[in-house]
Amino acid sequence: MYINYEKKRGRGVAGRGCEIGFFLIGYFGFISILLDLVLRRFCFCHCWWSNLSILLLFKE
Repeated sequence: MYINYEKKRGRGVAGRGCEIGFFLIGYFGFISILLDLVLRRFCFCHCWWSNLSILLLFKE
């Protein structure tokens, strides 16, 4: 899928790196949303996980 997309766009290695980066951000965002929904009843865990994900996001 990515290879065909890159050939159409004519993108190089930098484009591939950016796509992989955005894919990873979306993937971890999806996992954090799922965990958020699971832990939402436990306020302490929910707040702790939200703070942790915010810290991890701004650490980069």
